[in-house]
Amino acid sequence: MKHLITTRIKFKDDELLMEYLEISKQTFFPSIISQTNQNFILGIFSNEKHRGLIEGIIDVICEKLNKKKPQLIFLNTMNTDYVDYILSEDIDIQTRHDCDDWMCNTYVEQIQNVYNKNINKYGSFVIQVQPYKYDITEDKKYQMDFRYSDSNTSMFTSLCQKKCDKSLLSVKHGQVCSLGEKVFTLDEGSCHLIIHKNNKLSAIGKYDTLIK
Repeated sequence: MKHLITTRIKFKDDELLMEYLEISKQTFFPSIISQTNQNFILGIFSNEKHRGLIEGIIDVICEKLNKKKPQLIFLNTMNTDYVDYILSEDIDIQTRHDCDDWMCNTYVEQIQNVYNKNINKYGSFVIQVQPYKYDITEDKKYQMDFRYSDSNTSMFTSLCQKKCDKSLLSVKHGQVCSLGEKVFTLDEGSCHLIIHKNNKLSAIGKYDTLIK
C-alpha cells in the first residue's frame, strides 16, 4: 500500500510563510510525527526559493520518525510534479491537508483500515472527516454547525483507488466525492481546522458549539 500525504507550504510572502510555519510546528508536524501508523509518504508543495528550508523541515521530521522516507518537494501544485508522481508510483491513497491542520494520532491508521476493508469492493472511494474547529489563540474547541455530507465532502479527505488514475487535486475539496463510488466518514473530530490570526477564511460561527 502506498499512502501519500501532502501539504502546501507555498507562500510568496516570506513573513507569512514563517508565521504559518510557527503554527505548523504546533499542529501539522507534531501530528505527522505522532501517527501510530507510519506507513505513509510525506510530500510538500513549495516555491523554488524555499526548497532548502522545506527540505530541512522534512529532514527533521524523518529524523524524529527514526526511519528513512522519500523527500518529495512538489513545485507545481496542480501540474506535472504531483500528477506524474502519483501515476508513476501508482499511489493507492492520496490525502491532502493544509500546513496548519491537526490530525489525531490514529488518523492514518483509521484511513488505512477503511481502505483495507473496502478496496476489493470498490474501484475508488473517498474518506472524509467532519472536523472540529480549534481556536489556537483562545485554546478552545468547537463542534461545527455546518455538516459535510456524501455530496459535499470536507477539506479533510482522502482518495482511495484500486488503480491510480485520478488526482485528488483535480477538484475542490467539496467535489472530491465525485472522484469515488462511495464516501466513508471517520470519527468526528479526528481532524481539527485551526483558527489563528492568519487563517481569515475560517472563523468560529454563531452556531458552532463550544466543547467543554
